[in-house]
This record gives sequence, structure tokens and C-alpha cells, in this order.
Amino acid sequence: MADTLSLILNFVGGSWFVWLPLFLFFILKDTWLKYVRAFNIANTKWILLEVRIPKEVAKSPKAMESIFAGIHATARGGNLIDIYWKGVVSPWFSLEIVCDANGAHFFIWTPSFYKKIIESQIYAQYSTSEIKEVDDYTKRLPSYLPNKDFDLWGTEFMLTKPDAYPIRTYEEFNIEKVSLKEEETKIDPLSSLVEFIGSLNYGENVCNQIIVRPSGDEWKKEGEALAARIAGREPKVEESLISKIVFGISSLFGPAASPVPEKKESPSKLASLTPGEKDVRTLLEKNIS
Repeated sequence: MADTLSLILNFVGGSWFVWLPLFLFFILKDTWLKYVRAFNIANTKWILLEVRIPKEVAKSPKAMESIFAGIHATARGGNLIDIYWKGVVSPWFSLEIVCDANGAHFFIWTPSFYKKIIESQIYAQYSTSEIKEVDDYTKRLPSYLPNKDFDLWGTEFMLTKPDAYPIRTYEEFNIEKVSLKEEETKIDPLSSLVEFIGSLNYGENVCNQIIVRPSGDEWKKEGEALAARIAGREPKVEESLISKIVFGISSLFGPAASPVPEKKESPSKLASLTPGEKDVRTLLEKNIS
């Protein structure tokens, strides 16, 4: 027993240059990723673009949807050097509506690298708009808030349900199918904000910020699993890497059982869903697609 233990210790000690780097990599990988990404973000130059559009815009909200689709194309992946050495991450953009006594102003915070992409996407849909780089509007405010002259209040909107559940969009506000003759019947979700702007006094400011970023497909998988559970089906379970390796090794020595045991298909409960549940499932699948 002592000889065996000594042999194992000698082997481990003599092969440290093989297993120690791998061990440290898996232990410190997340820490290293956070460091290189933070370094990359800290050295990113940000600019503020003000977007001025005509008061009368005869464009469907789908035009803005096309702009978001263009922004989604900025998603960054990269090879191992980009990810683990340069700290490359997908960029994010801050879309801001700043209201004061003079009206509403539209701004976009963006890394300077993507300035031309943002401009080209907006000009492609709103050719008569004006875009220019401006200074940070918050510099007009005191350095310390609140103070004796200014009060301050803020809040953050959070999703009350999983991300796969859709929020209401312009399609539910009777905007798309309204003709010019029926303009008065249009329900504009921004009208309450615009109406509130008219009540602001000099020195008062209201700022709305929406941060957008290209996303992967993980949220879609969560949504598909949620839709399956609503329908009474078992969500698909993907095989893990370890189970695939074990399955592959065991298959070398003869027939092997599947790494994921087959489950009997339970009868679907679609027929027993209430109208409200059916609507939720339909909207959920539409959101995923």
C-alpha cells in the first residue's frame, strides 16, 4: 500500500507541469475573463450622439425594429485570443430620452468604434434626421445630487416574469394599421410621456434610459422549455459533455445505454388549456421566433 501511494505521489509530482496549468486554468478562468474584459471596457472610448428627427414622421415603428436588427449585428464572438487575451465582449448601447422644459431629446451612447454603424442604420430608415456628436448632458447638472437646490428620484423597471414572456409592443397599440384618416384613433404608448413633458418647469429634467445589447440563444432555449411545460410536455434535455464522453468510452466495450434515459411521452394538455393560457403560449412562441 505504501509503495503504491509513493508511486502515485511521485507520478503526480513529476507531471506537475502537465496537470497544474490545466487545474489553474479551470480554477482561475472566470477571474481572468473578468479581468481582461474589465480592462477592455475601461479602455473603450464612448461617445454621445444626439438624434434629431422631424416632428412629422410618416414611418411605421417597424423602421425602428430594422435599426435594432442592425444593432444586433454588432454581436462579437471571436477566437480564443480575442476572448481570453483581448477580452472582447459584445457591445451595449444606451438609448436615452431626456425631457426638459424645452421638449424631448433623443440620445444614443455608443462605443466610438460603432459610430458609423449607428448613423448608417438611422439614416437608412430616417433619411431626414440629423445626428451629431454632443457633450454629456449630465454635465449641465450639479456634480452632487441631491443638494439644497435639486431633488433627485430614480427607479428601474424589472421584468416580473421570465424573459421569454413578451412585453407589449407597438403591434398591440393599434399603430400599424391606422390610416391617415383614422389618425385620431391611434393609441401611442409615448403620448403619456409627451404629455408629461409639457408640465415640466425650467430646471426640471426627466431621463429615460434603455440599455440594449445583442443576445445569444440561451433565452430562446429557456422559452422553448417554458412553452413545453405550459403544453404539458417534458422540455428537451441536452446531453452534457461528460455524459457524452462516458457514453463514448462505454460504447467501446460493448452496447451502452443512452446517457439520457428515454422518458415516456406524457399526453399533451393543450386541449385542456384555457383561452388565456393558449394566448400566452401563442405570444410566447411568437416572441421566441
